[in-house]
Amino acid sequence: MGFIFKFILCFTVLTCASRVAAQCPVGWFGSKCQFMCHCESNAHCDSYGQCPTKCNAGWFGQGCQYEDLTTVDGALISTSAVSSSTSWLTDQDVTTCNEDPSLDSITVQWDKPYPFTWLRIQAKNLSAVDQFKFLFTTSGNKSHNCINQLQAIIDSVTVDYRCEINDTVTRLIITGPSLYSVCSLYISGGRNVALKQIAQQTGTYTFDNISYPASLAVDGDANPYFHNKTCSHTTDILQESVPPVSWTLTLDTPRVINRITIYNRADCCSDRLSNFILEILDTNNHTVWSYEGPVNASLVYELNTLQQKPVKTIRIIATRIEVNTKPPLVTLCEVFLFGDCEPGAWGLGCTSPCPTECRDFCQQESGKCFKCLGYVDPPRCTTACLPNTWGINCQSNCSSSCHNTSCDKVTGVCDKGCSGYSNPPACTAECASGKWGHNCSYECSSFCIRQTCERVTGLCQYTSETTATTATTVVSDPCNCPGLGPGIGIGIAIGVVSIVLVDIAIYFIFIKRRQPPATVNDPVEKTHGTQLQQYDSLKENTQYKPHYETVDPIDIDKTSVTQGSTSSPYENEVAPYERYSPKHNK
Repeated sequence: MGFIFKFILCFTVLTCASRVAAQCPVGWFGSKCQFMCHCESNAHCDSYGQCPTKCNAGWFGQGCQYEDLTTVDGALISTSAVSSSTSWLTDQDVTTCNEDPSLDSITVQWDKPYPFTWLRIQAKNLSAVDQFKFLFTTSGNKSHNCINQLQAIIDSVTVDYRCEINDTVTRLIITGPSLYSVCSLYISGGRNVALKQIAQQTGTYTFDNISYPASLAVDGDANPYFHNKTCSHTTDILQESVPPVSWTLTLDTPRVINRITIYNRADCCSDRLSNFILEILDTNNHTVWSYEGPVNASLVYELNTLQQKPVKTIRIIATRIEVNTKPPLVTLCEVFLFGDCEPGAWGLGCTSPCPTECRDFCQQESGKCFKCLGYVDPPRCTTACLPNTWGINCQSNCSSSCHNTSCDKVTGVCDKGCSGYSNPPACTAECASGKWGHNCSYECSSFCIRQTCERVTGLCQYTSETTATTATTVVSDPCNCPGLGPGIGIGIAIGVVSIVLVDIAIYFIFIKRRQPPATVNDPVEKTHGTQLQQYDSLKENTQYKPHYETVDPIDIDKTSVTQGSTSSPYENEVAPYERYSPKHNK
């Protein structure tokens, strides 16, 4: 039954997945058909964006969604090798590699500036992935090395590099001893995250029963001719227009946008897209970047934002005044937003979280770690932090407030309690007076003045006046407290000795009292003792009167003693004191 259930479940899932893929128009894929295929020779991709052969020229990465800046118009590649051919670098074939041992540099030059985020190198030998060097020339003609260079190993032949270049670049030079094994080079221009997102506009233009909704600006078709029905258009009826006239795009998940391309209509009326205002808003609807269009409109606007905050909304507002009978108009033939997932997420839908080893620092295309969180060996992230270290590449030290300076290798919180603090794992509340040590679980010695000690070591603390006008200074000493002074020290010593002597005396008294009584050898004393014992027992008998106490009890004839007798059975007896007198003993 279990096998049948699993078979039915798998069949259902596969059927549903195939139906989702089948519902997408040709050339599209994804759960919402929001990704465009970019396959070689315009071949159809599968439901995951995989192409029969390889990506079309100019695209690479997962689902062929990343634009490759090495092949854009205006890009020029050159090398230091004797051979002038560089086709092996851009043919997307890992089997065609450099064959010139003299190769020691690769240069990519652009005719216009681009923002740089990351690049990919495929090579036959990745043993020295950290030996590649990158030198950038910015749009201001300044040279920069790769700032905070990071590597992420994708597979056995692929490694990605990220640099923090807060500027646009026009040239990149790659050097290093490992260039001899390079096979392919890709430079990411980001991916178009605007496709099939939620678009809205203030009123929609209709002509001959054909509408031009806001969604036409993110359908993937950049044809600039309006009558091909590929452009959006706001209403031209004043009564239907809602000021301010605008076109708005809302992303399904926040993205980092670094490049925007807007295609204006080219057949007529392109001047309508002048003096417009473009705003990028974050998840709190705050503007993080804005742009004001020129007076003279362009057919294509290419804008570099150079901002790293995740954004949720893009809005284009018309400001150009038309004739009095018409409202301002916004016509857009296509809007491209090139960017990627916000930090901490990866994948085509940006819905997969980064691994715990690099929560906020993974490669957005593959999910591989650029940095290691709790590990010391990026990009592999296989060697855990040494004791007392934690964080990104184990570069942070555990707090001294942690017990034995031990903390969690990922979060840095104290994992074995506190030292001198009472509230693990935060370890921010100092020990109360008189407490010290692990989670403040120990009491200061009674020999410490005011029973006050150092909260970490337990050493006594006392105060000593430095001058008549200065405040007291806290001094730490072991609990023998030599700083207490000779008088107090001698007094304590005498007290201790006195206590010891008293204890010895009490001990001997106790032993003495526990010794058995000495043995009696005198027969008279033995007899006397026996008589006294019998006498004592007779006293306890209430039938005898007090005057019998003068009679020797050993000679009493108990059978002759009767209550009310007129004669005493002890008349002829000698008094006890006479019997034991010297005279009687003679």
